[in-house]
Amino acid sequence: MRLLYVELAPGFTRSDILDRIRMLYGKLSYENLEVGFLTRGGNGLVLEKLGREGSTVSSSRSLGELVKEFFHDCKTIHVLREDGAVSKPVEDCFISGVHTDPPEELEQVLTTLSYTVLKTSLGPTPYLASSLIPILYRLKSLEHIFNMFTV
Repeated sequence: MRLLYVELAPGFTRSDILDRIRMLYGKLSYENLEVGFLTRGGNGLVLEKLGREGSTVSSSRSLGELVKEFFHDCKTIHVLREDGAVSKPVEDCFISGVHTDPPEELEQVLTTLSYTVLKTSLGPTPYLASSLIPILYRLKSLEHIFNMFTV
């Protein structure tokens, strides 16, 4: 499962949210979970991929380049939005905002890169960014139960 947090607002100053996500990721022992942050840096955009032993950082002026790096083998990406459709995820690739919904600009870039973009909601309850990791992981781990009841 891949979850990319995106915060492209120039005035974003809530690094405490990113720190909370880093700390939670470090404590979890979920297998096959990749988490990253896409934010603005000094000269462009920065992609930080979290790792158990440390993070890796890439930078670029191209949003598309960094998105392709993180989602290199995904075909469909669920963009988590409060106004999205409540549906069962069809793939394990997700994008979420940190403090607000991801920008529309990102969805346009994803479509241009030939990803299928599904605006998805986890229901009417707004969640903290840090709570998305265990929620999504639990939903994906229970997927076999949902599949038993669908024809």
